[in-house]
Amino acid sequence: MKKAIACLLSIWMIFTLSEFPVFAKESQEMQTAAYILTVDPNRVPDGKTVFSSIEAAKAYVRTLDKTHGDIIVEIMDGVYELENTLVFDETDSGTPEGRVRYVAAEGAHPVLSGGRTISGEWRDEGNGIFSIPLARDKKLRTLYVNGTRAFMTSKVVKGKGSAGEYAVEENAADWAWTGGTVHDGVLLPRDAIPVDTRNPEDIELMTQTRWNTTIVCVDSLKMRGFRLLASLQMPYAGIAQTLGWGNAYQFKENNMIYNVFEHLDEPGEFYFDKAGSRLYYCPREGEDLSDAQVVVPTLETLVRVEGKGLTARVHDISFEGLTFAFTDWNLHEVAGSHGRATNQGAAALTAFAEEDWHGYIYRAYDVGPAAVMLSSAAQITFTGNSVCHTGNDGLSLVNDVTDTMVTANAIYDTAGAALLIGHPQHMYIGDKGSDKGRHSEKEKYDASTEGACKNLSVENNLFKNTSRLFWGVAGVLVYAAEGLRFEHNNIENTTYSGLSLGWGWWNMNGDSDSVVPGEPSSTMRDNIIRYNKFVNTITTLSDAGAIYTIGDMPGTVISENFIDTIGSAFSNKAYHIRGIHIDEGTQHVYGEKNVIQIDPDYACIDCGDWGKKGNNTWDNNYSTAQSYTTTETYEPGTVITNAHYVPDAKWDAAAQAVIDNAGIAPAVYETFSEEARESEMSVMRAIPEYKPNIPLIVGASIAGAAVLVSAVLFLIRRSRINAARAGSIR
Repeated sequence: MKKAIACLLSIWMIFTLSEFPVFAKESQEMQTAAYILTVDPNRVPDGKTVFSSIEAAKAYVRTLDKTHGDIIVEIMDGVYELENTLVFDETDSGTPEGRVRYVAAEGAHPVLSGGRTISGEWRDEGNGIFSIPLARDKKLRTLYVNGTRAFMTSKVVKGKGSAGEYAVEENAADWAWTGGTVHDGVLLPRDAIPVDTRNPEDIELMTQTRWNTTIVCVDSLKMRGFRLLASLQMPYAGIAQTLGWGNAYQFKENNMIYNVFEHLDEPGEFYFDKAGSRLYYCPREGEDLSDAQVVVPTLETLVRVEGKGLTARVHDISFEGLTFAFTDWNLHEVAGSHGRATNQGAAALTAFAEEDWHGYIYRAYDVGPAAVMLSSAAQITFTGNSVCHTGNDGLSLVNDVTDTMVTANAIYDTAGAALLIGHPQHMYIGDKGSDKGRHSEKEKYDASTEGACKNLSVENNLFKNTSRLFWGVAGVLVYAAEGLRFEHNNIENTTYSGLSLGWGWWNMNGDSDSVVPGEPSSTMRDNIIRYNKFVNTITTLSDAGAIYTIGDMPGTVISENFIDTIGSAFSNKAYHIRGIHIDEGTQHVYGEKNVIQIDPDYACIDCGDWGKKGNNTWDNNYSTAQSYTTTETYEPGTVITNAHYVPDAKWDAAAQAVIDNAGIAPAVYETFSEEARESEMSVMRAIPEYKPNIPLIVGASIAGAAVLVSAVLFLIRRSRINAARAGSIR
């Protein structure tokens, strides 16, 4: 069956990717392979054709001649619990005449796992809690029971203010880019956490704004008068206080407290007692732990494809029909402290730096791990795979990935983004040690390794149930890309935006008041976003769009996408939820024939005056919402023509054709596993109140209004289009 699917995909690629000559040889799926190797732990390895591990087969492939046909490494059925990350460097490359292909054997569904399946007898602790021995020397943030994500314990508590001081001396450590004084503790109600609770250093505190969350970690607990003082792990909690735009850790707002044993009271929650070497879990209805598959993740990254630089890329490797699952991540670590703090997106602060992150061109920001990561790579094919149950991102094409194809994959149940392309430091290439912005010596990549991602094809993929732990991360996030074709994908169930495009705001446009006057960033250009389907995006946060853009992106086309209802009763107010959000600095986008089915109180395409954007054209778009702005005025240079307002969702033939064509091709969709197709977003406890980012709100509703009221109002609004859409689309 796997071979039949691969053949169908190959035929499909011949017709749809003919403009990509780099793939012409690869598309000849039925050519005779030069070598066929087998990975099968159940057979006796011979060191030439049969291998007990993928690592062993990979080592042998390096010795083979790759100029006379493909080398196929067939991986037999089973769960391959990896001890270490599989690293593919330039010595593992194939050639245009002989690609190296790691494929699932016919009828097999091999799983490359970053976890360990635990077994033994669960002890009934009463009150619906069960426990089992587990030895591990670090915190556990994710657990998977029968393929479903379980969550750390959680409780919402109002912060009562800050306590203590922590001084940072500039350049005293590699993370101290500037100096300053911050707070090193937060006051909480005395009953927020038992002062003698287990493993206080494993407790996390999360605060939330409209589009973001910030996580810091506890160091110790003690009583201070009538309050509980939670001392925070430094320096990361200090780093989390340097954020601008209202995103810093909030001492006086609602905190989500994670990972306290005494808060274990909900089905689907777990607590790992590190000191006591025991795992506690509250089963969901129908779960029988005596025969459940319980997986504890250990690896952060399963596969890393990474060359040495621009002249030594990994190339001509394919991954086909494999499942990559069960990864771990314990947040960013700085000098022994942990946390995750960011102004926006999938990258977080890793240094104590100035509040103005534009001024240092995001050099204090870095992305976290993904289950599969590519860097310094070319002609890589990632086809027909599944990536799921991740501790952070799913698939990341981070730096200098070119002429690469991501096709017909299911990426779902990710803690962060399903797919990440580029890096926030890619606004300028080769700028380490330059005169561009502050702290250029701190740039992550030097000139020999830094490269924007170019000529990528992302087609017919399912991106679903994303950002389960990091709510402010878009389902698919593109920091910088040139020549990206993003077509016929489904993006479903995202806590924030579905697809985020671009970076740099107006601050990288080359104007006299930008960071680098006279030299606009040119790494985001000539991208096509077309024929995609967006379902149920922006379920938890707001100030977003199913498609969200920032920064100049000449040559970008957003065309013939279908956006099917966004926002939910759990969003941070209905304010600033859009079908397409054209945010600050967005320029040179052409959008046409998009069909946007959205609550009529929202903006279909927000072309409002958000600052130094414009020269964007929107023609012949359809929507159940009439408004094209949330600021009442349009950015100069915006052109809107032939706008179709269809309040009852009774689409004409042209709009219906867009809807029918949007998303994954039916033949490809049917190849995805039932788990991927039928999976639903598991319930998580939301923060019911939040502090709005006051400086950026125009006419916002009063902060902290009851969630119940928001939910009722949302349901009333939603009912207006639900009646109209019944039977009209599906």
